[in-house]
Amino acid sequence: AIVIAKPKDIISKVISDMRDYRVWVVPVINDNGKLVGILSYRELLERRVSLRSKVSSAMSPPYSISQDSDLTRAMGKILTLRVRALPVVDPSMKLVGILTRERVLRYLLDSGLLPHVNASSVMSKPAITIEANEAVARAKWLMIRHGITRLPVLESSKLYGIVSMRDIVERLYYASIPRRSRRGDVVGTEDDVLAAPVKAIATTPVITISDNNDIYTAVHVMLDK
Repeated sequence: AIVIAKPKDIISKVISDMRDYRVWVVPVINDNGKLVGILSYRELLERRVSLRSKVSSAMSPPYSISQDSDLTRAMGKILTLRVRALPVVDPSMKLVGILTRERVLRYLLDSGLLPHVNASSVMSKPAITIEANEAVARAKWLMIRHGITRLPVLESSKLYGIVSMRDIVERLYYASIPRRSRRGDVVGTEDDVLAAPVKAIATTPVITISDNNDIYTAVHVMLDK
């Protein structure tokens, strides 16, 4: 699904749509359909504006790819910008679609273009991780500093769980909203959320593969999960 926003839309509505449709990048368009900005979990984590604020107060300048560009150029731009999705525009900068990492992976998988190599040969190493009892604030800092959206969480040197930028943003933005606490929820103020151990918001158990699995297995798992 493509979730779009207008500069005057309210942040709370857009975050709700992002959560419901599980999207990470929202193109912001004007009344003429032209791309004027980008709103993603990264901007929401870095800028921390009120839920009642307008999208224009948090969005970043737009990045995009022409609809006439080839896939190699598009993949290069996704990697260079370290983004989860890339808006696609026509020559007048009108939004015509969005290219996600998942769609690229699906194409490479279905077309047989993935090389037959082990995951260990293409994985990022060493992994940037966080200890289970470290504060959510440090997880936020690591994500912004390194331009990543997920952190493996370690406890006693073993993989305990994983925490995502989405996890942190949703808890920060809804920290001040009264609601019934569920077991495991971090409730309280924004400061309470940032001071909480990352273990409290991590997802567990973690979906993993072995380093000697081939990348076809890795991509299948990523897309299925």
